[in-house]
Amino acid sequence: MRILPAIDMPGGSRPGDRSYRWREESRHGDRSYGRESRFGNRSYTEKRIVCIAVLLTLPGSIAIAIHSLDPLECGIWCPRTPQVRQLTINPCLAILTRADTVDREYSRQQGKPMKIAYFDCFSGISGDMTLGALVDVGVDLGMLTAELSKLNLDAEFKLDFERAKKHHITGTRAIVRTTESGQEDDNRTAESSEGVDAHSHSRDHAHETHDHSHHDHVPSRHLSDIFAILEDSNLERATVDQSKQIFDRLAEAEAKVHNTPKDRIHLHEVSGIDSIVDIVGCVIGLNLLGIEELYASPLALGSGFVRCAHGLMPVPVPGTMELLKGVEVRQTQIRKELVTPTGAAIITTLARRFGPMPEMVIDRVGYGAGTRELEEQPNLLRICLGEKKEGSLESDRVYLIETNLDDMSPEIAGYLTELLFEKGAIDVFLTSILMKKGRPATKLSLLAAPDLRESLTQVVLSETTTFGVRCHLVERSKLSRDFIEVQTRWGTVRAKRGYMDGEPIKTVPEYEDCKRIAEEQSVPFRQVYEEAMRALG
Repeated sequence: MRILPAIDMPGGSRPGDRSYRWREESRHGDRSYGRESRFGNRSYTEKRIVCIAVLLTLPGSIAIAIHSLDPLECGIWCPRTPQVRQLTINPCLAILTRADTVDREYSRQQGKPMKIAYFDCFSGISGDMTLGALVDVGVDLGMLTAELSKLNLDAEFKLDFERAKKHHITGTRAIVRTTESGQEDDNRTAESSEGVDAHSHSRDHAHETHDHSHHDHVPSRHLSDIFAILEDSNLERATVDQSKQIFDRLAEAEAKVHNTPKDRIHLHEVSGIDSIVDIVGCVIGLNLLGIEELYASPLALGSGFVRCAHGLMPVPVPGTMELLKGVEVRQTQIRKELVTPTGAAIITTLARRFGPMPEMVIDRVGYGAGTRELEEQPNLLRICLGEKKEGSLESDRVYLIETNLDDMSPEIAGYLTELLFEKGAIDVFLTSILMKKGRPATKLSLLAAPDLRESLTQVVLSETTTFGVRCHLVERSKLSRDFIEVQTRWGTVRAKRGYMDGEPIKTVPEYEDCKRIAEEQSVPFRQVYEEAMRALG
């Protein structure tokens, strides 16, 4: 990176005479954008530029990071895709963003096909299978190795890949050799017995604070220790944050199982260098492939028991089962562990939804090979890489929860509706119906995200007179969306904009903003709404 002296940036260097927008994503794969800021028709000659940093990125792109005394003049400009991106700026530091990240956002705004991945987990998922499948589908080994070296742990591990055949299907097997054990630390040396895991559970499970002599070769780290390794690395901020999310989710699951605070959990086997390489390597691989959204099939679960530090555990082990809450799964008769805690943590953190393959144009297919041989089927994880079908709508799966109420006071309905929204319901609605013997009644319906199905059902059962509810898993098709801001004489109103085929087809003011202004300014709600609509043009 080269830092140039302070200069006044000429107006001609500004990319075009128009407004530039950026959207901030809450997490990998989540297209629910929190806010949108904009650069208006401003000239860079208005403010003093403190420094310009030229950032060379892995794909060969160039981005210019502009740091000014005025935060509105700080951003990223990628000449390849003339896009200015506003950043949250520390007064003393310029925060840099990879140019290919800007490229992907610019492509999305231009209506170009979105690059997505579908994980077909017909034999479950583990960390090493995921890493192997990403390499098999096209991750460049040189770039992956270069990024992993930023962990500053090169002296502690060696990463190899080899071709492996499972039931006549060839895939890629990831092997992490560490200096902790002096050999492959991927369960090849694990004790094998009937019902023991199909992947690598002996290094892929976390335990509460105890002394396990048979794990002396693996350093016992807390979650804070792993976070320190990530924070002290030279990895990109997005890679660090996504990796921390996965480890944090894993620690939360283990803390729940052991009834122990998360910060006291010792992550024994998953704190080893091999598991860190698996998780961080998978995050790096997805970013190198430019994956914007990740989907997964229902996860195939094994049965039987697995031998862990605390003895025999049922499959799936308690930590994995905790991670699988709200996720579509299917039980198999295979007496092996198919979904490991590391694999469950990766996929449940990063996948947007679980279910059938979305409409997509498949470009490449890769297979990641597991360690063990399964008699019943190939021990492989399949990844399909491609583009979301042009013109296809966004979709997700939610639960429709319903019940009929014929003996409840109508006064409770308003309270119940507000309570359900407060608890996270996507939508709540009431329908007048006729029940048996011609009795008038009300049908309560609500939409719930899969992970909130149980809690919202409990609210309905405890707050109404019903003795049961009906639950249906339904698929929603919807417009992709973002938010913009418009000015009215009373203040700023956010507006939701819906897209089809990359083109905005409708924009509507946000009800809550209009309501807030109407109450604060003592003006009719209708006037605020209508003025916001006029401002939208």
